[in-house]
Amino acid sequence: MVAELIPSYLGFGNDIYMMGICGMGGLGKTTLASAIYYEYSDLFEGSSFIANVRERSEKDELHELQQQLLDEILEGSSWIIITTRDEHVLVDNGMLKIYKPNGLEDDDASKLFCSKAIKKVQPEEGYMQLSQKVVGYASGLPLALVTLGSFLAGRNIDEWKSALENF
Repeated sequence: MVAELIPSYLGFGNDIYMMGICGMGGLGKTTLASAIYYEYSDLFEGSSFIANVRERSEKDELHELQQQLLDEILEGSSWIIITTRDEHVLVDNGMLKIYKPNGLEDDDASKLFCSKAIKKVQPEEGYMQLSQKVVGYASGLPLALVTLGSFLAGRNIDEWKSALENF
């Protein structure tokens, strides 16, 4: 995703690059923003990655977040990446471009799920069809795939079937 997203943001004519990433919970918005940050932060004199702003603002910690941001980027210009479930937040803050990631493709979704559920890229005999059902149920949402994979890890086929019936 980073490879398809970043080229469209390189080369803006100003010093501050603002991009928005929006979509439903569990889609991987924060993970994507983090990957972008760690891939490109060394290109800037100052950089900061602040996660969980909503949760921290509800705890009246905005002053600490503001201080962290200023301390980490005071000397340089840095991109501003906002992730949100609410597209209006991005529009209201003048985002030039808004990226809406899709869920993972089936092959990538299967690999992610299997890496958590059975610690392998491919499911073993008997687990293939069940794995495909779980991947379909998760609709490509990374958080759902990781959660379901972790839940099913170490369980036998009958337990997988029972869990699928309850999903």
